[in-house]
Amino acid sequence: MAFMDEIADPQIRELFRYWLVRRRRCGLPLRADIDPTGLPPDCLPHLYLYRLEPEGRLRYILIGTAIVKALGQDY
Repeated sequence: MAFMDEIADPQIRELFRYWLVRRRRCGLPLRADIDPTGLPPDCLPHLYLYRLEPEGRLRYILIGTAIVKALGQDY
């Protein structure tokens, strides 16, 4: 059985499919590979987008509205 078959939630399965198509040999897509308009629309409110800074810190680029609502503030 493939890992994809183990994913019960259809939204997560669709997001994982999107990821698989865009990832590179290292297993990660570049920012340029991700087009938010191509993502399943229902998943956008639940996503974080980070940028790795030169000193190794992660900087928030985007925080979905559902995450902001759950946290009570927009970082």
